[in-house]
Amino acid sequence: MTPRQHKNKLMDIGKSVTDLAKELHQKHPDVSENSLRTMISNMIYKRDYYPRYALYLNTEYGFKFEPLRKQSARQLLKAA
Repeated sequence: MTPRQHKNKLMDIGKSVTDLAKELHQKHPDVSENSLRTMISNMIYKRDYYPRYALYLNTEYGFKFEPLRKQSARQLLKAA
């Protein structure tokens, strides 16, 4: 899914990134809520992937977070 599709999915389920972070914080109290919010945002915008949290969000809300493919420096610069 693209970042836009992820944001649309948030709108469809009526939740915000903060709401998801609060729910994850209840399941994983060892991680701060701010860190979880950052992790979710990173997964939405395809900056990083966290398998533990992606699995929960994929099964619970129907997101399709997937591991990132490695890109060469040339591809990263071209995309920027």
